[in-house]
Parts: sequence; structure tokens; C-alpha cells
Amino acid sequence: MRSFIRNTTQAKRWNEGNPLGNGRLGVMENGGANKSTIVLNDDTFWSGYGKWKGANAGDAIIRAKNAMLLEDYSLAESIVQNEITGDYTESYLPIGTLILKKGLGVVKEYERVLDLDNATLQVNYKKGKTIYKEESFISYPHDVYVKRITVDKASNVEILMTSAVRYSTCIDGNAIFMSGLAPSKVAPNYVYYDKNPIVYDANNEGMRFDAVLQVETDGEVLNKNDKSILIKGYTSLVIYYSSLTSYKESGDRKSILQEKLASAIQIGYNGCLKAHIEDYKALYDRVELELNGELDSPVDMRKALRAVEKGANPSGGLIVTLYNFGRYLTIASSREGSEATTLQGIWVNELRSPWSSNYTVNINTQMNYWATETIALPECTEPLIRLIKELAKSGERTAKETFGVERGWAIGHNSDLWRTTNPVGRVKAGSSASYSLCMGASGWFCRHLYERFLHSGDVEFLRKEALPIMRSSAEFYLEYMVEDSEGYLVCTPDISPENSYYKRGKRYSIDLAPTMTMSIIRELFANILSAESYLGVESELGKKIMLALPRLYPIGVGKNGQIIEWHDDYEEVELAHRHVSNLYGLYPGSEITPETTPILATASERTLERRTNEGTGWSLAWKVNMWARLKNGTRAYDILKKQLRLCHQGGHRGGGSYASLLCAHPPFQIDGNFGIVAGINEMLMQSHNDIELLPAIPAEWHSGRVKGLIARGNKRVSITWKNGEIIDKKIEEL
Repeated sequence: MRSFIRNTTQAKRWNEGNPLGNGRLGVMENGGANKSTIVLNDDTFWSGYGKWKGANAGDAIIRAKNAMLLEDYSLAESIVQNEITGDYTESYLPIGTLILKKGLGVVKEYERVLDLDNATLQVNYKKGKTIYKEESFISYPHDVYVKRITVDKASNVEILMTSAVRYSTCIDGNAIFMSGLAPSKVAPNYVYYDKNPIVYDANNEGMRFDAVLQVETDGEVLNKNDKSILIKGYTSLVIYYSSLTSYKESGDRKSILQEKLASAIQIGYNGCLKAHIEDYKALYDRVELELNGELDSPVDMRKALRAVEKGANPSGGLIVTLYNFGRYLTIASSREGSEATTLQGIWVNELRSPWSSNYTVNINTQMNYWATETIALPECTEPLIRLIKELAKSGERTAKETFGVERGWAIGHNSDLWRTTNPVGRVKAGSSASYSLCMGASGWFCRHLYERFLHSGDVEFLRKEALPIMRSSAEFYLEYMVEDSEGYLVCTPDISPENSYYKRGKRYSIDLAPTMTMSIIRELFANILSAESYLGVESELGKKIMLALPRLYPIGVGKNGQIIEWHDDYEEVELAHRHVSNLYGLYPGSEITPETTPILATASERTLERRTNEGTGWSLAWKVNMWARLKNGTRAYDILKKQLRLCHQGGHRGGGSYASLLCAHPPFQIDGNFGIVAGINEMLMQSHNDIELLPAIPAEWHSGRVKGLIARGNKRVSITWKNGEIIDKKIEEL
């Protein structure tokens, strides 16, 4: 074991626990010695049942456009907020909690180790004179959570499952069965004015789940009050668990689950573990990073993070651990057949999780997948591609009924399991449009489709899957855009995500041509033309795009030397805002580079300086990527270090990491973990133009090696360097 996250204290809070997952099933273990609390997740357990939440806006969008062109921004904003927004998305929910009551005792020699090389969790400790050894994992091949506890003296444990939703349990021998019903509505946690935020349907409509747990033990199994099982006198205990929801299976879920568990039990703990590790390592071992001769992780993660918080430079081993943890989380939360990762991946512990733990598509969902192609995990991108396909379909209705556009698809700020695509926020009239609109989201998703082709070279995927969705998105933009007073095509009404500006002393969010959206449209149009050229095809849409491209509103530079964020050089309400949307063309796009657009690259530097080096966890990760694209390894490294500050409960506003190494927004938000992997990749290798090796490594990374990165053009890259100089490189055609 070389890469691991080790702590010598039990997790006091949920976000300090250790996540395990197989893409579909997720658990968060607290590693409790007297009482283990294991939060259970299933990626298809959500509130609601898929009803249309959009606004049939009629001519509202036309009136809003006219108001914008007449510079009546107050009227346009009012129309968007009160007539174009629809209901909020639904919420991702926990299935329940598995509790193991092991009895009280003084705990000594405690350690909790998440082994990133094998995707297993070990918890070891003494309680009195009894030695406990625990090991857990979630198998993708067998689709079960498995936990083994061994003790050197006969012990007792009580096992029960509970849930925060409506549920029931029953006991049958050595098995616990739990069934439950999700609410028909769960309002977002920030909708504080909703007096009834959790609602169950009067006819019991909603998502249902079944969960089954079975134990194999040398102890005596007793039924305790029909709610839990008591195991007396055991020295070996293995727990097998799985769940299913009605979203995935409408039939006899209990029987299916019993068959899953029986299959796992038949080959036993060691057989399940062997199959799990082989499956996991086939993905994880494709990439390896070493910095300054260090592969091994710090022996105490909390101490290592606290040292960085106090100003120390992180060791090479700590940075490698952060990188490997992001790769581990990718495999644990997004596998073929699973749902795409949410704001918290697949790990939540509340009915009203932060921001509903939904798909926030103005950056966060996309950031979850920035690195997957480069770290050689195309299988883990499959759930995102499926999500995009389904959003493109449901987004056609939003395009027509909300935005009055007959062709193409559109999506607002949020989505969920039910593929909601409308702008959200109707619950409270006058809610900010900056948290509802996001006209660039569909084009941003199309970028991921094209990136899949660029990294894989899969021509059939481009022809049959990617290009049709990209064209549909472009059709929407061509119809939605209008001419401004200078004759440019602008995308209005629209916003720059979650930000606002002052105009004539008043605060607005709605704009004529947000820089991010115009950059996305320009990129989408260019990618479609490039794809058609590669495939040797011509289309009427392509001809329209060629005429429209030079008329798109361009990127501008403001009076302070920065990339302007809106149609004009307005005063920002919050100068150090967490979103740096006006630099989309720098990253994840490639419209701005030091080589091809030096003036805009300089303006991008100025923009980042004005935004400061602070930010939420995911914002820090984004800035690492941007500074890397500007070839400034020193600035990228300075911000990366901030991601490794220990975040305390109620601590500093800026981002960092919990002792579990989960990214702190705060609160926990997983996109920072994924975004920082992409940032490290950009420091090591870039391929948005030609392949460039070590474009942004800091002096502190004086030596190292990386193997297995995938560059655009479907090439595998490995590099070894010493004293800042490349001493060996390998670029292979795949």
C-alpha cells in the first residue's frame, strides 16, 4: 500500500468519514469503535417522480428580449424571474443508515486507513484487551457492500438499519430487510421560507427502495425486538448488503437482492475481495504519478493538512495522494450503468442536502468530468454521456415551451434524476435569475462529447452520437440569439453564472451577451465545423454556422485590463466572486492561449489577479487549471496548496479539505476533488493545441514521473524529469 488516507481518530462528523462506492452504491463510514455509523446511498434514490416543472412562458421570452434591447433591464429581469422560471429540481436522498453497536470501552491504538491502491477501508483498534480488525469495500462485479470484522476475543454486536424517509424493517434469521418511500417533494436546503419543505404524496407516489443485509458469522444470531439482530460470542463477522430502487427495478426487488447476496456469499469474503480488487485496479493502475521521489502518503492525514494550513509546503506524497484520491473517487462514483456524479458524488447524509445534491450545470457537473478522459477512464465518462443524451431530449420541451424556440434543446441552472431542464426558482417570486438561467449549459455539455472524440478517436461515436446533439444545441442558439445595436449576434436574456453587476447604480444579473455564453457558442460552432470537415460532410446548418461565427459578440478587455464578463465593462458587485466564468475561453475552452491570443492571455492574468487566490474548493481547482493554461506553474501551485488546508467545521470561508481529504466548499462538494486532478494534469501535460510536456510545473516539483496520461489525438503520454528537465518521455499512438 503506497497511496492511502490514514487518520488516527474516529470521524467526528460525516464529512470526515471515508467514502466507498461502485458507481451505484455508496457508503460513508465513520470508523466508530463503539458505534459504527455507515450512511447508505443508492444513486437512483431521489425525491419526486418526474413531472414537468417548467413554465409555459408564451411570449414572455420575446418581451424579455425586447426589454433587453431597449435597455430596460429591470423589466427583463422581472419577466425572467416571474414568468420564465419553473419549479426547483428534486433532491438526491440517502437510503438510510447502518448502525453497529459494539459496546462501550476505552479505545486505544486506533487507525483508519482508506487504501486508494485497492479501494478498501481498514479500521484497526484495541478496546480494553480485545483487538478489532475491520475491512470494507463495495464490489462492482458483485454489486454489494461487504464488511468484515474479526476480534481476538469473543464479542457481541447489535446491527440495525434506519432511514430518514418513511420505512419499515423486518428480520428473517440472519438477514435484515428494509423498505422505504421517498417524499414526492423535497425543497432545496436554501429555500428557508418553505414551511413544508418535505412532502409525501397522498397516494404514496414516489420512489421506493428495498435494501437487504445478511450476516455470516461464527457467533449466535438473535432477533432483538424485530428491529435489529444481536450477534453474541462472535470472533468473525461478514456483512453483505445491497439495495435497489423502483427507478431501476419495478419487479420483485427483494428477490433480486437476495440473489445478489447469495452469489457473493457463495464465493465468500476473499472471493469477493479478489474480484473487487482486480476490477478496480484494471482502471486505477492505468495512471501513476510520483513527485520528488515520493509515492507514499503521509502517515497522518490530519497532521499533514494542518501543517499546510500553517504555511508548510505539501510533500510530494501529499500531492500524489490528493491526485490519486480524485482518481479513486471517479471510479467509486461513476461507472458504466450508474448515474452521473452529483454535487456530492454519490454520498449524502441528509434529506435536504446542500443544494439538493443535484446536477448544477453552470460548471459543477461538468467539472466532475474534466479529468476522466486524460486519466484514462473513458468508462467512467459513460454516465455523463448518457446524462447529456437524456438532457438533450428533455431539453427540447424547455426550448419550445419556455424559450419559444422550435428547434434544438436548452437547459437551465440545475437538473436531477428526472432530467429537469427548466430554469428553476418559481417557489419564491423575484428569486435571482442568476440562479435560474444558464443558456450556455447545453453548449458546455457538448464540449464533453467532442472531448470524448478528441481523446478516443472514435469516429462512429462522433458521427452517430456526438454530432447530432451538438447540431441540435447549435440550432437552438441560432434561433435564440438576436442582433444588438452594433449588428452582433448576442445571447439574451442570459446571465454570467451566479454573478451580478451595477448599471446606473442598480444591480442586475440579466445581460445581453455574457462572455462565458458567447465563448461557449463560438467553441460549439467551431467544433461542429471541425467535426464536419473531419467526417467529410457538409450541412445546411454548417453553412449557417459559418455565416454566424464572425458575427458573434467578441471577448472584450475592460478599463482595468481584465476580460469583461458582460456585454459592457460593468462594475462587478463582487470582485472576488467564486465563478470566473468570463475566462471559460481560457479553461476549459482553448480560445485564449499565450501563444495565439497574447493580449487576451494577459487580460486573463489580470482577471485572475482581481478574483484573488482565494475561493471555494471548486473555485480554487478551476483557478489551478487556468494558471496552468497560462503556463504559470508558481501561481497554479500556490492555489493548489490552498486546497490542502485543513478545513475545520465552521472554519475559514475559503476552500480546503476535510481530514478525509474530501473537498470543502465548504460544505463538502466533490467537484473540487475532481477539478484538482484536472489541474495537476494541466500542469504536467497539455494537448489542446500540440502536446506540450511539463508546461506549468513549479520549481518545488524538481523531479518526478507520470505514466499513462491520455492526450487529445488518442495518445498515451509518460514523462520522467529531473531538476526540472525531461530525461525520458514516451508518446504512444493508441
